[in-house]
Amino acid sequence: MKKGTILMAVLAAVLVNCQGPSIQAPAGFAVYENNSNAFHLVSPDAVRVRVYRTENQPKGNLSTLTAAVELHFESLGYEVLRNEAIQTNDGVQGRLFITSVMTMNGEYRYLASFFPVEDDVLIVEAGGRREDFEAYEKDLISQIRTLK
Repeated sequence: MKKGTILMAVLAAVLVNCQGPSIQAPAGFAVYENNSNAFHLVSPDAVRVRVYRTENQPKGNLSTLTAAVELHFESLGYEVLRNEAIQTNDGVQGRLFITSVMTMNGEYRYLASFFPVEDDVLIVEAGGRREDFEAYEKDLISQIRTLK
């Protein structure tokens, strides 16, 4: 019986460690699953959030990743509205971008924040139509700080 209890505790610890990164859901968002390792949220007006981990390859620090992301957005024709430092409640340093792009359906806002940690980068992305996104922007940025 004791061996079974120990095995279950070890298995539970392994499963918790396999879980991907997440944030606290901003007001009005629901968590949904779609068979991936990412954490997904969606609002009633289709603003979507995805939180995930990716390998830091080629290896970059916060400064080089920031420059690469900014160049990437500019190469796609996105206007960078905000490019600023952000820190989680646990003290992990990152970068926050908010961009704008015109589509056939009007202006679209895209948020990307990333946090290099050891051999990985934790990423929080969000996007939606400008008028929908703006209603959630402040609370969403606040919740990014809860990244675990």
